[in-house]
Amino acid sequence: MRPSAWPWLVLITLGAFLIRLPYWDVIPASFDEVEQTSYAYLIAQGQILPLVGNDAYAGPFYFYLVAGLLRLGVTDPMVGRAVVLAAGVLTVPAVYAWVYVLSSSWVPHPWGGRSVPLPPGGARGGSAYTLEPSPNPSHREGDRLAGLLAALFVALNPYLIVVNSHLGGTTMLMPLLTTMFLLALTLAVRRDSRGWLAVAGLMGGLAIQSNLIAGLAVAGGLLWFAWESRRLAHLGRRWPLWPIGAGLIVVAILSPVILYNLTADFGSAAALQGKSYLWEDNPTVQTTLNNVRRLSLQLVRQTGGVLAGNEAFATLLGFPLVYLALMIAGLVYTTRRVSTQPLFVIAPFLLVMPIVSSHYGFGSIARFTAHLIPVWAAVIACLLAAGIGHLPRPGGRWRGPALVAAAALALLLVIYPVASLFRHYRDVNAAGESGRALLELSRYAVAQNQGEPVYISTIEALSSLRGVPYVPHAAFLLSHIHHEFLPAPEIIGRLFENPGPAFFLLSDDDAGLIAGMVPLERVALPANDEAALSRYGLYRLPPGVALPKPDFVLSEADVPGGLTPAVTLGGGVELLGCAAPEIAPAGDALSLDCYWRALGELPPDRYVGFLHLIDPATGGPAAQDDHALGRESYPLNAWQPGEVIRERFTLAIPPDLPAGDYPLRLGVYTWPSLTRLTVPGSADNVVALPPARIDRPE
Repeated sequence: MRPSAWPWLVLITLGAFLIRLPYWDVIPASFDEVEQTSYAYLIAQGQILPLVGNDAYAGPFYFYLVAGLLRLGVTDPMVGRAVVLAAGVLTVPAVYAWVYVLSSSWVPHPWGGRSVPLPPGGARGGSAYTLEPSPNPSHREGDRLAGLLAALFVALNPYLIVVNSHLGGTTMLMPLLTTMFLLALTLAVRRDSRGWLAVAGLMGGLAIQSNLIAGLAVAGGLLWFAWESRRLAHLGRRWPLWPIGAGLIVVAILSPVILYNLTADFGSAAALQGKSYLWEDNPTVQTTLNNVRRLSLQLVRQTGGVLAGNEAFATLLGFPLVYLALMIAGLVYTTRRVSTQPLFVIAPFLLVMPIVSSHYGFGSIARFTAHLIPVWAAVIACLLAAGIGHLPRPGGRWRGPALVAAAALALLLVIYPVASLFRHYRDVNAAGESGRALLELSRYAVAQNQGEPVYISTIEALSSLRGVPYVPHAAFLLSHIHHEFLPAPEIIGRLFENPGPAFFLLSDDDAGLIAGMVPLERVALPANDEAALSRYGLYRLPPGVALPKPDFVLSEADVPGGLTPAVTLGGGVELLGCAAPEIAPAGDALSLDCYWRALGELPPDRYVGFLHLIDPATGGPAAQDDHALGRESYPLNAWQPGEVIRERFTLAIPPDLPAGDYPLRLGVYTWPSLTRLTVPGSADNVVALPPARIDRPE
């Protein structure tokens, strides 16, 4: 490569980096991609050393890469996106190198200066040869131009920016790894090199580790290599030994996944079955043809940078049709005049994917074919470079109009994807669908944390919020901050158990409930103002705030008389007794107040009280009420000396329960171990209460 190409390539690569920076960590809003970072955290901590990723069909390469960064001290939850951003930028020079080598004019050269017959076992006999670059300078200029054009298309492609540079995850590495595989494979043929063939096997294996779908591209590339290497001087010997060897290298790199599945009852199959949305449930000729249409439209949208609309052909009306024409013409031209390699890579997707998958669409859904974008960029670049090389010579009659048309097309090919990208950013921000607010609030709670715990509403309470639980969980996990996802009453209980300042990431409903007992302060941040539009926010409890006790916390003087029985459970909890049960009609509710106090400090645990109405006919509970003592909001570990807790149990009586007297059994167990606190004299560790009278309604 002449030095004159380097400044342009550096400029294009720098542009690729700069255009990927805006919104790289917030558009698209994060989802379960961040779960892969949490998985890598376990590797970094030495808790696991897996053979596979968080899904059994994914290899561990990406996860160990992220784990290495975590070991170096990186704590940002978007570390996975940083890795993929770097991979997205590196794809640009990789594409240049691949297209430059692929489109270079190589001429056969007799091995050792003379034609050498292939040994027995070589395919079809004939003469062995090596390939050398064409000495024609004009050919070299066209090769560099094709490489630079392909690099420019990849640098500006909106899909490769929004999906494969802005989303952190193993699948997003496919464009880089697949391109590196094709580059090494092309160099193996052009230079008749076993070393480059080994590199190709390595890159092909890593590409399949990133996602199994890359296996289609790798298979197509290896078939191309098998065909092209038949009569090479070195790689053609003992053909097809070297193509098989390349395949074995791919398998060797994939061996951790294979080994895991052989020892884990093929966990990949179970993992893939759990993702039913990926598959065509009942493939038929009709579904296959429909999927061919959908896949084809997806490839055009991806290459043309169409980020919004629907799957109808009408979405492509306008300039995207130019991309469609260039894709078709470029593939035909490249196959006939440059190399059949792009066709070999694309064909398996068109032949296999429509049969087995119906997973096509926009955004991250299309990530499984994003690694074909560099291939389409390559064929378009080869076509355009050839067209520029055939422009009329200076002084010719059509020189001026041809230059104007070429410049207009080049300008549109640059402006359209950039305009599409920033229009997408504008629409996402206007709709409030970026992940900025959640990420900035999580980062703030980390940056300002002085050892405070963080309490977060349950996933169900924040179900409409994209990025929950993944982003806050990863943010606090990587910074070693204690955090829990809890319903509002349990959050109040945690504050009684562990008095002191805390952060809260709460839905508006939970914040309203907690603020009834706790003076929450909503953190003053622009991100919190944005979060308010989605009905959640970040709150803080300042130090020195005393929480008011619930009204069911009594003094010993307030305990009524006539309670029975008095029992000590587990050596640490005393039942002072329960009120006499009232008569309850079937189909109604039976309420019973029991009075408790703690005799001393108990092990930190969740203590659940239960009341069972026993059916004499079966010996099992006809009705029951199990809930944490202290009604979730004032758990047993927070009880203070001298306090008596009035705990109300409510039983829903079945409407068909016959009238009669029913035994009541009371007890306490720890959650989640389900270990009952011991009750003296009871083999089942239950307290026998006076029976309850159930009447039939008139």
